Amino acid sequence: MFSFLQQCFADDKTKLWVCIRINLFVILIGVLICLIHGDFSRVNIGPRDDLYIIGVQVNNYYLYTVFAIYTMMMQIALLFTEEFALAVIEFTVYNPQCDAIEGFEKIEMIFLTIIVFVTKGALKVLKIYMVTESLDSILLLFFAEESITVITVRLLVEPKKFIPKTTDLFKSEANTISQLFKTIFFL
Repeated sequence: MFSFLQQCFADDKTKLWVCIRINLFVILIGVLICLIHGDFSRVNIGPRDDLYIIGVQVNNYYLYTVFAIYTMMMQIALLFTEEFALAVIEFTVYNPQCDAIEGFEKIEMIFLTIIVFVTKGALKVLKIYMVTESLDSILLLFFAEESITVITVRLLVEPKKFIPKTTDLFKSEANTISQLFKTIFFL
């Protein structure tokens, strides 16, 4: 058992593939449970008289569009905070091997770190509040987050140099998916 786990987590690429497979398996089980035992009578998308988001009745397409734009803006702000601001904080403030922080004064770094965490927390509270109120919020947040993730990952990966190393365990899957992404994202 232990040797199997060592093989599954032998290198970074294998770790990613193992996590992806586990995630897909768990998602598939969840979808099957929903399809077999789910009650979809209360699932509605779009403006309606019983849709309230953050205490506002969203019963027309104008308010629904405003809600959709706000949802996407909120998700963009959260994702940029998590991908960029938290990276700076984690590699400086929370890094025990970082003895000197360049470009910041001590009080400035403390202030900025606290503000980042407070604003991120406030956005997460709003996100949770919105998600518990409607399926619309969940879907909009999901699509906004995944769209921005593609852009963010592309921005972060672009300046890096890559040295390919094939892992025998997932070599054919990696080649197929690489070709698919090159086609989709014009790489």
